[in-house]
Amino acid sequence: MRLDAQNGYDPAEIRQVLQGVRGPRAWSFRYDLYNADSEYVRPLTNVLSGSVTYDSLADIKRAAKFEVVDDGSVDFAGDRIKPFARLDMSAVTDTRPYDEVFGSVVPDPLGRWRMNETTGATGTPSADQTWGAMATRKWGELGTWGAPVVDWMLAGVEDSSGNGRHGVMGQLATAARPPLFAGSVRALGTASGSPRGKGSVSVAGATWLTGHTELSFGGWARADGSPAGQGLLALSQSVGSASIALVYMGSVLTAYLYVFPQPGSPGTLLSAQVSGPAVTMADPTHVVVTWRSGAGLRIYINGEDRTGAVTNATAIGQTYAASSTLYLGEHYNDSAGWNGDLDDWFVTARRLAADDVRMLYRAGARSDDFRSGFVEWPQGLFVLSSPEREAGDTGVVTRDINAYDQLVVLRADKVPEPYYVGAGEKYTDAVAELLSGVDGIARYSVVPNAATLPVSKMWDTGTTRLQIANDLLGAINYEGLHFDEDGTAVARPYQSLAERAPGYVYDDSEVSVLLPGMTQTLDTFDQPNKWVLTVSDPDRPVLRAEATNSNPNSPVSTVARGRTIVEVRDEQDAVDQAALQAKVDRLAQESSMVFEQVEFSTGLMPVHQHADTYRIAYSALGIGDKYSEYRWSYELRQGARMRHTARKVVNLS
Repeated sequence: MRLDAQNGYDPAEIRQVLQGVRGPRAWSFRYDLYNADSEYVRPLTNVLSGSVTYDSLADIKRAAKFEVVDDGSVDFAGDRIKPFARLDMSAVTDTRPYDEVFGSVVPDPLGRWRMNETTGATGTPSADQTWGAMATRKWGELGTWGAPVVDWMLAGVEDSSGNGRHGVMGQLATAARPPLFAGSVRALGTASGSPRGKGSVSVAGATWLTGHTELSFGGWARADGSPAGQGLLALSQSVGSASIALVYMGSVLTAYLYVFPQPGSPGTLLSAQVSGPAVTMADPTHVVVTWRSGAGLRIYINGEDRTGAVTNATAIGQTYAASSTLYLGEHYNDSAGWNGDLDDWFVTARRLAADDVRMLYRAGARSDDFRSGFVEWPQGLFVLSSPEREAGDTGVVTRDINAYDQLVVLRADKVPEPYYVGAGEKYTDAVAELLSGVDGIARYSVVPNAATLPVSKMWDTGTTRLQIANDLLGAINYEGLHFDEDGTAVARPYQSLAERAPGYVYDDSEVSVLLPGMTQTLDTFDQPNKWVLTVSDPDRPVLRAEATNSNPNSPVSTVARGRTIVEVRDEQDAVDQAALQAKVDRLAQESSMVFEQVEFSTGLMPVHQHADTYRIAYSALGIGDKYSEYRWSYELRQGARMRHTARKVVNLS
């Protein structure tokens, strides 16, 4: 199931909303138009209705129907449609849990701050911006490190006129370690100077970084326009100097740190720039700088280490001073403040590990201020048919379209001449090469495998590319090719259902989307309980493998039935005896699964993926086990029911 974090919401929150724990579920649907090369074109606004079906046992696994207004905007011969199911998440308003990294916290909301708000000429808030009560946020002990430290975090100040949030820096003092900054808390706009005083958050009288051998600072930011030349954070004594800074030098995001060995001594300047693509911060961006004595500076962007050019030992003429001012939303050289949003900035006397930074980023995307208000799931990329046009009573011309996933492209594409794969070539490389040569297949994911063809293989003229791909994959005990909900062709190793962890639980408890009514079917009359597979090739010895279901707990086993029902198959290829044996074992296990099938309905759950496994608990039929879903269907509309068909998993002894 696809319950990953997205749009600022973690899986637990998404699951709660899906289950209706936070109130009625509200769905909406949208559609994107793609061209014949599977390239995004634009949003599609003329779809009146839609439905989606999936069957993992069918040749074409995903299918859809759309009613579309024929206004000339869609090329039905070549274009494709990707539908999305969108779940409203506005009921989720929790603040994010920083305690995983920083220890226990007081769960006060932090809010977001607009930098460079208008203030009075003297640098104090103007008359219509009376400050409200300060919402403090304090950090306790760092549980993973076992010792309390002094940390700083933005705390919210809301002006009574509703003109926007501003902020102050809040400090938690402890006796165990010296404070990072020993100064009074100053509110927005109280520092003198220009542009300081028009929008930066400041702490006056803050000490420089003495007595510390490690440090981290950072938070979330979004820029209004280009951030070139602007500053995010600086601890400065005077114009042109800084002990820590995160600023744009031109268009390059750069971190600085001055290290002073002792009062009155010259310091050393450390600097690091971001590597790779320019960081424009047009969207909310998480940035963290870390430092430890001897280890240098590191810069992380959205949880990824993007440290580029580093200078770790440049002597400077500045000397240690007793105090200075910490600015958030300001450049150290007093040139330009930050224009945009800042959220949840921190300074801590610890060097955060890479895993800690990634954890902050993943959790940090949960900030209410940067949440989208929804999560959504694509339902597949569908190739359209070309039906007749119909004019209704109102004169609107529509088309009822049958659409299919891109397996239909591979099934229709037949090789125009014999197709060869040479001995010694990797099976997975051959599949990737096959897919790369198909027009309209833009993305594919083939899990690499070291197995190579023992002899050359040839397919006759007119064989479909889908058949060739599945023959190659079957030889190394891979699943048949399928396209996922994003429209990516996927080839991956087969994994027995007994080995798959259930991704969800459908039950008949109070917190459930399972609707009343379930059908349980047993059909085992002709089910084989012994399988024999052979591979005959003139260039190598015959391979033969067999498997027998003798599990006494299986109702179709030779033991339970007192008779043997044999199925014999001649396979086209197998890389070796072990692969053929794995395949026949797979057949035995899959065939024993089919003996029990359940059909049931739920509220809309458009989160399922290919061959999902989940648990079903339904007290009326005494069902409480793990099942594999292989078929579903639903309409893309609010209030729709989703119909599921699943098979029970049975482990063979």
